[in-house]
Amino acid sequence: MLTQTKRCLFCEQTAEAEVTEEEIRFSRCICCPEGSYLITRQALEYLTDLPIHEQRGRFYLISGYIRECSEETPEVRIDEENVDSIHVSPMVPVTLDEKMDKCLHYLYRACNGTSKTLELKHRGASFNITYSPNQQEFIYILEELKTRKLIERFGFRLQLTPEGIQEAKELYGGKRLLPCLVVMAETGPFPQGFHGQLAMTLQECGYKASSLLIESNGSFEKINEQEPESAFIKDQMEQAELVLFDFTLPSPDSYYSAGLARGLGCKTVYSIREGELAESPSWVRRNSPMVWSSPEDFLELLQEKLHLLEEEEDAVQSV
Repeated sequence: MLTQTKRCLFCEQTAEAEVTEEEIRFSRCICCPEGSYLITRQALEYLTDLPIHEQRGRFYLISGYIRECSEETPEVRIDEENVDSIHVSPMVPVTLDEKMDKCLHYLYRACNGTSKTLELKHRGASFNITYSPNQQEFIYILEELKTRKLIERFGFRLQLTPEGIQEAKELYGGKRLLPCLVVMAETGPFPQGFHGQLAMTLQECGYKASSLLIESNGSFEKINEQEPESAFIKDQMEQAELVLFDFTLPSPDSYYSAGLARGLGCKTVYSIREGELAESPSWVRRNSPMVWSSPEDFLELLQEKLHLLEEEEDAVQSV
């Protein structure tokens, strides 16, 4: 592995890069100030071959995506599986109002829901916080938030007002993130880096993810060695407000866990990849699983499902 300095394609800043024949890992550039992201050679070549106007329309969105995902996962990965879909991901804001929401959410997370003052370290290159194409739009968003009395701004020192804190709370459920246990394949049907995207989607829907990942042999990747496997799984489920199962990769461990969740009365969501449903156990089909065609489709369907569950719970509580 060769370490050198290279220009990041997305933020155009020079960064430390670890280079191999198949991939490059960029560390502490503007896209990922506190960590690193990895891009494969194949994905890099695909992006550099795009017409200039497409590069201009995509690269700043990918920069914002890397920055946001890096808050939830140690390393973000850009590869041939996701390189052509990031810019249309449900995570990516489209309107100015959605970008303002991203800014509020960022400040709320960074300041732990308080009115603490946050000083942006990279003053001239923080516009990827809002997925903005340039500094001018970012400044406009900050000024608009200030006009709406949601933030105080002193140059690049930002502070949520009480109204801003309340707005951020309302955007993301107005309550603490609920624990969600995710039971799915480690890789297989999902590209590397997907679990970080899933964690962000769950967070936006009011949940904090923990995972029991299934390896290619059908067994759980990580089980607490201090207690029996069944006791550990039961303990994880009893702490969760929601258990999300994906049955695309057939696994005795996941089937056992689903039965345990049912016995414990856990709120569950089932999913399976299109084409695998016919071969799945009958009890999976009877429980109306989300049937997805791509990782992006999975995230969109999950958002819809969780919003529907929330509406159903609100309706029950209002009776």
